[in-house]
Amino acid sequence: DALAAHVSAGIECAQLLRRQQDLFFATINMLAQAVEMRDAYTYGHTMRVTEYSFLLATALEVSAADLRLIRIGTPLHDIGKIGIPDAILCKTGKLTAQEFEIMKTHALKGAKILEPVSELADAMSSVPDGDLIILDCLTLWLANALLEDWPDFDVIDSARTAAGVASRRDSPTIVITNEVGLGVHPDTELGRRYRDLLGHVNHIWADSAHQTLFLVAGRVIALRDPWEFLS
Repeated sequence: DALAAHVSAGIECAQLLRRQQDLFFATINMLAQAVEMRDAYTYGHTMRVTEYSFLLATALEVSAADLRLIRIGTPLHDIGKIGIPDAILCKTGKLTAQEFEIMKTHALKGAKILEPVSELADAMSSVPDGDLIILDCLTLWLANALLEDWPDFDVIDSARTAAGVASRRDSPTIVITNEVGLGVHPDTELGRRYRDLLGHVNHIWADSAHQTLFLVAGRVIALRDPWEFLS
């Protein structure tokens, strides 16, 4: 019965994640269509670009992860047109030099709209004290930092700063991460760097936390400072 319950919960979780993913992609497409509805001249452009990009990427046999990024990013490549005045965006005649310069800013506007928040301390400081913060999860934050070519020092410094923000808050902050096994030996330099940095980041947060819990096989274990056993 216990095994069946775990399997059932796993299936329900997978179905929920699939529904969330479908809703996410539907939201992206709705945002893209909202832009195109303002500009009849380019209506359908985003969908065509998305389809062609996906076909080309599939033919080039890009990874599943990259295909997902293409599916997310391509429909939003013109999202910055939201910030272009209708008088310019919908103009039927030739744009003036000044109008053309304004039109070209849609790429920068789009980048600003979609710019990710990677600095944990700033994001956490913007949450009113008294509200619960759930940081889920450190592994994804670290992966994004590495993709953005953060040096190791900046990763460690950002983790220390964010942990300091959390420790000064009156309301709780729940941080979710993964453990780094000592027997894990990635084949690539980037994999080893990720493993070592995640270990450092986990230590920073655990050291500043009021309580650290380890979840394994459905059981919760409270972690203690090893020095307590030696004192």
